[in-house]
Amino acid sequence: AYSMGGHILRLVADKHPEWFSQVIMLATFPHTGITVQGCWNFFSALPGPFIRGSIWPFTGQLKLTKRQQYQDFLFQGCDPATIPTMYEMLRTVDKSHFEPAWPLFQLGVPGFRKAAPPLRIKQVVAWIPTKDILCTHRSYPKEPQIITRTCENVGHGFVFSDKVMHQVIEESLAQFKSQT
Repeated sequence: AYSMGGHILRLVADKHPEWFSQVIMLATFPHTGITVQGCWNFFSALPGPFIRGSIWPFTGQLKLTKRQQYQDFLFQGCDPATIPTMYEMLRTVDKSHFEPAWPLFQLGVPGFRKAAPPLRIKQVVAWIPTKDILCTHRSYPKEPQIITRTCENVGHGFVFSDKVMHQVIEESLAQFKSQT
């Protein structure tokens, strides 16, 4: 599960725990949702899209339209040219998709979110990027089975790096083997 997908995973796994034996969480939030600091960081990095997407009644969409917005949100100062797949997307911003604002709020923002229970899955590895402006936590309260790992010097968009993701998958699978 990646980013807000972690919250969706929690809701599905609560209803169908038998569907999961192992989970890799990538830049996901604790079951309590995104922190107030994470919300503030998001707003500070992208005030224009945030206001247009959440307050302005005619759009209702969070849309990144400029290269710098992608840079501020996904890479937090890292050079996007070092991440080839994302760089291609940045060159063609018109291919960007819209994110509906209010469902995103319901998935993670304090005061709006739907409750998500702690995971009952026994084998979980969670990867938290050290430069992620959204995932400001480094632990998962009330979920001691979650093994936390960090991805150094990358932001929220670390999933666009083939090199980093290869390492994440290999290390996660090795962790699962050692737990069995």
